[in-house]
Amino acid sequence: MVMIYVVTVMLHWWLMTHVAIWGMSPNLVFISAFSCAALLGPVAGIIMSFLWGLYIDILGIGLMGGYALTYTLAAYFVFWFKQHMDVVSPFSQAIMAWIVSFVALAFYQIIAVIFAHDVVMKWPRLIFEPFLNAAIAPFVFAVIRGIRSKNL
Repeated sequence: MVMIYVVTVMLHWWLMTHVAIWGMSPNLVFISAFSCAALLGPVAGIIMSFLWGLYIDILGIGLMGGYALTYTLAAYFVFWFKQHMDVVSPFSQAIMAWIVSFVALAFYQIIAVIFAHDVVMKWPRLIFEPFLNAAIAPFVFAVIRGIRSKNL
């Protein structure tokens, strides 16, 4: 799990600095947290999601602890949701990633407005980032599933 965390953090930084399209790129950290929550079980998924959220909080200048809370709640939601929906097929992974991404971004925006009295993200990010996340979700699922199967 440590290897997944470190590689994801490095790739996320690289994507954000070199592959941004109109200032946006897929949120690899969020999709990795989402994938770990779906594949590794509730405890490991929630712990990894919290740590990745904390990383994003430390990296940014927004509401401290906001992403850690958002990612943790998203991991809990994913674990609950996967009991009612298939997360094996790439299409269902993409749909679930789109839904969870949109809800998580909206939730973060709401808590930022409530606690910081600030609008932290522009509407294009709220609309387009879930689509970018959904596009890479099946690939991230496959990588994490492969790493997990080699480590167990």
